[in-house]
Amino acid sequence: MTHIEDEIEYIDIHDYAVITSRTVSAVRESIINGNRVRKLKAIKKGRSYYVKKSEYYIYPYINSGKGTDKVYHFPGPTLCEACTAGKRCTKIDATGEWNGLE
Repeated sequence: MTHIEDEIEYIDIHDYAVITSRTVSAVRESIINGNRVRKLKAIKKGRSYYVKKSEYYIYPYINSGKGTDKVYHFPGPTLCEACTAGKRCTKIDATGEWNGLE
């Protein structure tokens, strides 16, 4: 299920969990507390969370345990050399939004 607000497309938390192969509670935790890098961008409508569609491509996922310094993005997940090195990601424009590159 999608939701559009201010011309920005959002995905229901349950659908986002399925496409990222994560549990709903793990996605909710990323929204509320984030990871070592940042929080997952989302909005809350009623009792449901909706994740910004572009977050699928740019949210910095980090493996737990060994290799926590490595940052991954979807689709994949694939290792992001720029994010891992602490530089600006090649998928993000100057405003911090997804630039359309996969």
